[in-house]
Amino acid sequence: LQSAEQLFVEAGKPDMAVKVYKDARQWDDAIRVAKAHEKMLGSGAVHELQTEKGRSYAMPDPGNNSQDLMAPGLMWEKEGDHSKAIDAYLKVTSNHSKDYDNLEVIWEKAVDLALNHVQSRIPEVVNEVSHRLVELGRFEQAAEFLEGIDAHREAIDVYLKAGMFDKAREVCKNAPQFATYVENA
Repeated sequence: LQSAEQLFVEAGKPDMAVKVYKDARQWDDAIRVAKAHEKMLGSGAVHELQTEKGRSYAMPDPGNNSQDLMAPGLMWEKEGDHSKAIDAYLKVTSNHSKDYDNLEVIWEKAVDLALNHVQSRIPEVVNEVSHRLVELGRFEQAAEFLEGIDAHREAIDVYLKAGMFDKAREVCKNAPQFATYVENA
């Protein structure tokens, strides 16, 4: 594509070089060319491409691989907008991939961002990710996330749902008020 870019630029048609990169979903190259030829393309071209790049990542394509599924979140992280990165990671669902290990990794990124950058969203993100993990049968990881935010009752419920009574009892070491609840389950 770089040779096509060179030919279009030499022919005075940087807009065609941008189009080639857009069609190939190579947004960074499209933006680079637009910045280099901003006078010819107009001052709004770069902003328009950045907006289009964001929109293209808003809902991943079900056929995408793990890099594609993570791309929107990574883009927002790079931009420093951690809340939008969390949203992008949470937009990825089991409808987009049947690789549950990969989904778990993507959702863990959302939890990590909340824990490290957007503390106000910790309960919301952890509860959402835990719910999704339970749906995938990843009970232990779901419960561990809940324990991490001291949502002991919810963690116990996840362990009990999975028949992990020893794990539910372990939670009671840190939350003795639920011991009777667990023993009566």
